[in-house]
Order: sequence, then structure tokens, then C-alpha cells
Amino acid sequence: MSTPDGSTTDASEQSDGKELSAKTDVLNSGLGREFNITVIAALLSLVVALVTSIITSRIAAGNTLKELQRDQERTAIFRLEIAQLREIDATIAVVAGGLPAKFTVQGETIVNLDSTSDRVIHYLSAQHECDAARDAVEDTEIKTASERVSDISHRIAHAGSLQEAQRYDPDLREARQRAITLMHEVLRETVS
Repeated sequence: MSTPDGSTTDASEQSDGKELSAKTDVLNSGLGREFNITVIAALLSLVVALVTSIITSRIAAGNTLKELQRDQERTAIFRLEIAQLREIDATIAVVAGGLPAKFTVQGETIVNLDSTSDRVIHYLSAQHECDAARDAVEDTEIKTASERVSDISHRIAHAGSLQEAQRYDPDLREARQRAITLMHEVLRETVS
């Protein structure tokens, strides 16, 4: 078919154009256009809700992980405090058993176990327990303060005489107080 300007149109193209125009008119007018806006708004709302849910769950998981880490640190500090006290008690027992306490440790083995007193064995056991508890603590200040207590306890247990052991007593008291103060400060902070 020819048009006045000389171009030809196909009947099927004209009908497709009319249908497309009719569909567009329906979608853009009245209920169709509002329906499209409503659907788009609902989809956007759904996307925002989903993103918010994901973010909230990640924050909650992060908070749970932080709380778990704080609980583990608190538990490690409690264990270290108890182990430190046992080590000091065992050191005092070694001194009470008479100095010089003769024992030699090579690696993890006590040399001449037959001649080593139960007090010394208890001291060495408490020392290992304290080392293990200290390794579980993350706070470096607490570790350092606790190591100082253990070092002084070690010097006392290996002292050549009661008088030499007594000279370390003020240092041990000061180091022990410093370690306990640090432990309690960190415990208060982790509770908050």
C-alpha cells in the first residue's frame, strides 16, 4: 500500500503500532500507571528491608562474636589469677620445706625425681599451670605483670637460704598486687 508521500506501509505494522499505542495508553493512564508505581514502590521497599535485615544480622553477629571474645578473656583472666595464687602458695610451701630446695628441671623433666620433694613437684605443677593460663590471656600488660610474679617466685624457690628468699618478699608482694590490679581493671572494662 502506498501513502501520499510515496512510502509504503504494511497493514501488519499499522496494527502492531495501534496495539502498542493502546497498551502504552492503558499503562500510562489511570489504574495502570498507579499500579506500576505501586509495584515499583513495593519492590524498592522489599529491597530496602532485605538490605536492612542483612546489615542488622551482620551487626548482631559481630556483637555476638565480640561478646564471646570478652567472655573468653574474662575466663582466661580468672584462671590466670587462680593459677598465679597457686604458684605463690606452692612457692611458699617450697620455702617452708627448707632452702636451698634442690631440684633441676630440664625441659619438662625433673632430674632426680626420687630425691625431689612433693612440695617441689607441686610447685613445678603450679608453675606449668600458671604458664598455660597466661598463654590463654590476650592482654599483654597482664601477661607481663604475671610473668614478673612468676620470675620472682622462681627466684624464691631457687634461693640459697631463707634470708635470700625473704629479700624477694617485698618484690613479690608488689608484683602480685600489680598483676591483680591489672586483672581486675580489665575485668571491669570487659563487663561494661
